[in-house]
Amino acid sequence: MHMRHFILLCILIVFCRTSQAAPGEWISIHSYHFTIVTNASEMQGRKLAAELEGLRASMELLFPKLSADPAESVVVFAAKDEASYKLLARSEGDEKSDAQQSGILENGEDRYRLLLCLDAASEVNQARIKHLYTHILLRNQNAWLPISLNEGFAQLGEDASLDGSNLKIAKANQRALKLLNGQQLLPFSTLFNAEKNSDFADERELKNIYFAESWVFVDFLLSRDRKKLNDFIARLVNLEDPVSAAAAVFGDLEKLRLDLTAYVKAGHFDSILIPVTTVTLDASSYSLKPLTSSEFDVLRAEYLAQVGRIGDAKILLSSVLSSNPNNHQAYAAEASIALNAGDHAE
Repeated sequence: MHMRHFILLCILIVFCRTSQAAPGEWISIHSYHFTIVTNASEMQGRKLAAELEGLRASMELLFPKLSADPAESVVVFAAKDEASYKLLARSEGDEKSDAQQSGILENGEDRYRLLLCLDAASEVNQARIKHLYTHILLRNQNAWLPISLNEGFAQLGEDASLDGSNLKIAKANQRALKLLNGQQLLPFSTLFNAEKNSDFADERELKNIYFAESWVFVDFLLSRDRKKLNDFIARLVNLEDPVSAAAAVFGDLEKLRLDLTAYVKAGHFDSILIPVTTVTLDASSYSLKPLTSSEFDVLRAEYLAQVGRIGDAKILLSSVLSSNPNNHQAYAAEASIALNAGDHAE
């Protein structure tokens, strides 16, 4: 039986590799849709919350019927170093191999978690988290959204930053440009139906071209003609065939492919600004709460239970309750773990 008191999406990222952290150093920063639990600096936590809010709001603008994420606040664990990360590792004694894994793992119908590589620099980790979170935002659009567009938006999301009340995408994907220069771009009939093409399963170079072209196509439309992009998305929402929808909106698809080729060769990529009006991106307005050791341990126990360390989570909560038998958050966490015990094996 699948029951939950709340939905928890946990994201682990690492800002830098410095000194060992103690639980008492953790704080929580609350924005509209995110709770950042971090022992890095307050500034880093606020900036991360604002950038994720901007990314979420921009996707809602581009996809008006977007069913973004759970009603409960998304919880983001932002560990400042490897020692802190190990407090939340998936398995004891194997933190290093765990840290080198990244991706979205689904447990049940509505639960996701992301694990990021410790050895990557802060900028790389934050790019990865934005990429994966964009996929999460778009996960309910898979019935009509071609994989290439999903991937293209996720790649653009990697570089999302803030510019006043706008989400700003300023960097060109140089690796993709290098790959595409001199290459004949894939026809749109292939780009929009790659999942039906068995060649993509075996051809690494073909897949690389596909991912690169997915990025440049979305970048091209956002930069050159956002209205046509919106019209294209509206047709896809109505379950039109992607190739037919593209022809209806853009006209001659071979000419569009030549225009896209010229766009790649020119190499002039201006910053893309997407206005954000639905939420404030003023990071200073988000509330901050220093976490006691017990409060952090309850949050940590909830996460450990989610990644399968049920026994460790129960031990941690027992320790919290032995120190404070009236800790209602710990009791609520125990009840949630018990209700969802059927989802995990100890």
